[in-house]
Amino acid sequence: MSENLIFENRLHILGKITATLLHEIRNPLSVVKLSMDYLNMHRDELSEDLIGTIENSSQALFRIQALVDNLLFFSRPNTREEKLCSINQISDYAFDIVEVDASRKNIAMFREYSGKNIPFVKCDANKMLQIFLNILTNAVDACNKGDKIIIRVYSDLANNIIWEVEDTGIGISEEDQKAVFSDFFTKKVKGTGLGLSICKSLATELNAEINFESQLGKGTKFTLLFNSNFTVKENEI
Repeated sequence: MSENLIFENRLHILGKITATLLHEIRNPLSVVKLSMDYLNMHRDELSEDLIGTIENSSQALFRIQALVDNLLFFSRPNTREEKLCSINQISDYAFDIVEVDASRKNIAMFREYSGKNIPFVKCDANKMLQIFLNILTNAVDACNKGDKIIIRVYSDLANNIIWEVEDTGIGISEEDQKAVFSDFFTKKVKGTGLGLSICKSLATELNAEINFESQLGKGTKFTLLFNSNFTVKENEI
């Protein structure tokens, strides 16, 4: 049995265990939330220091719940179900998941969305999230302490929707740029080299175009373009 198949099987098992753990984590989180809500009901009887502690704890709890929910969303089986998806919302899911690792490495992440009127895209939301997570994870891996990552969502003059990730990381050499979307191409010690080739394939399934530009030592920008022929404005829903 090849090393790749063994590794794939390990990931499959790990994914099942993770999904189970996430479901189990939700129950004690609900108990903690109820306790925090109870304390908030009696905040008039508490000192300012205790109120501040409760508020900080509540915010941290909300953050954990959001991460658990987003990871559970990503772990759902692929049902090949297409529906109208908000790129902003799915981008937020990916942001919340990846920001944990970015913060640990002291990498700043920012969102720049051009308003709330970005059209919806009819697609498989899980596939879109997988693309976003792959690209953002690569951006984090390419950055060092003090670098930054910016996610942008906007429309161009042709009403296509653009999802863009720009980082100030190590960049990609001109030689390596030719092979970025090739199967099994990676510069990472523990990488599989499949992430971006999968992104390319999934983008095609979503009727989207994926491109990038990079400069060694200065950073990289990946762009995902959703054609206006496959988008729906909110007032048309």
